[in-house]
Amino acid sequence: MVILPSSFTGGPKYMYERKKDAMTYDEIKERLLLGQRSYDRHDIISRVFRKVKKTMNLLKKGNIFGEMRFYMYSTEWQKRGLPPVHILLWLQHHITPDQIDNVIRAEIADHNRDPELHEIVKSNIIPRISLRKLKLVMTVIRKNEKDEIKNYESGRYISSSEAVLRVFKFPTHELFSTVVHLAVPLENGQKVYFNEKNLYDRVNSLPTTTLLSFFDFCKVNEFAKSLLYPEIPAYYVWDKKKFQRRKRGVNVNGWPDIKKDHVLGRVYTVHPNNTECYHLHMLLREIRGPISFEALKTVNGQLYPTFNPPVKTTKIYKDAFSDLLDNIGELNLTIKSRIICTDFKQAIHLAISEIFPDVVRKGCRFHLGQTMWRKIQSLGLKPEEVQKCFSEDLMTLKLNNQQLNAFCDFFEKNYLLQISLMFNEFK
Repeated sequence: MVILPSSFTGGPKYMYERKKDAMTYDEIKERLLLGQRSYDRHDIISRVFRKVKKTMNLLKKGNIFGEMRFYMYSTEWQKRGLPPVHILLWLQHHITPDQIDNVIRAEIADHNRDPELHEIVKSNIIPRISLRKLKLVMTVIRKNEKDEIKNYESGRYISSSEAVLRVFKFPTHELFSTVVHLAVPLENGQKVYFNEKNLYDRVNSLPTTTLLSFFDFCKVNEFAKSLLYPEIPAYYVWDKKKFQRRKRGVNVNGWPDIKKDHVLGRVYTVHPNNTECYHLHMLLREIRGPISFEALKTVNGQLYPTFNPPVKTTKIYKDAFSDLLDNIGELNLTIKSRIICTDFKQAIHLAISEIFPDVVRKGCRFHLGQTMWRKIQSLGLKPEEVQKCFSEDLMTLKLNNQQLNAFCDFFEKNYLLQISLMFNEFK
């Protein structure tokens, strides 16, 4: 028999000892007064709970799951018992599906083999809240859904454990590494704070942003031109309204003056309804080294008026397919497609017929429905109006409704002209 000692990191006895360490409550019991229970002394519980730092050090330095890149944890508060901690780890090397059973088990401990752990899980971890109670709480919150202050007040509950922890000024959340927030304003769309006295000065000297500074940096810095917007905080510090080289970190191969540190860039979230800003957000995650807003609007040498993807012409599709074939050729690979399934737009079918003349083209009705529905919504039409339009013969009836006419023109222009070229594939 070969036995690993408890000092061996990751071994069975090592993990068992760490489990027992986590279940040791003598520190709490020793400090209770006569007749007191643990839930009577939230001040003691909070101080013992701060030993979550030891757990994080164990995960970081012990490499239980492997070498770690980043981590974060957040505390969840409950009305009774110790608050649980939700921990998220980013590993240097991902755990593969065949390794997952070695590091985690989603089951209740066996009552006969480990009765102590079984009772702890049963008493403290298994949730007891009913769906009816949850529905009631959510209903109360939704009544004031347009008032964020009332939402916060009506839905906010501070347990005694959380209250004591906040009195002690213990952190409830920890993150490694640092996350730098990156602005994503439209051109001349910076936030401006002003009052009656400085209104004129603020309007005539708009503040700079991380995005504008990134543009300026890409104009003069060769290394910056190779970066995406979210990547720049790893190499440069945002200080005094401009990006400056990091002085600490790991040297970058081929760039002796550049250092990389454990810093993440997070571009602020943009809702898709904010169309222009949303597409700007998407472009910044795909295009390296942009020098201006205009550069992000330029596709194949043509400047478009918006960040919204341009109307896809046959030339754009042909260029895309040609680039695909070139990239495949550089990898010494070949592509022999027999069937290509796309949406029903003429432009892509005409491009396929030229680049891939021997393949069978098929139309995807799902994408056809998506495209039509987006157009219906953009014109402010109701589904029943369009349905009636189709039932009364879309192509022969001259409609009085201007919006319906616009929809019919869109459908005819994009999907029905020269349809004979692809009629056989659409049967």
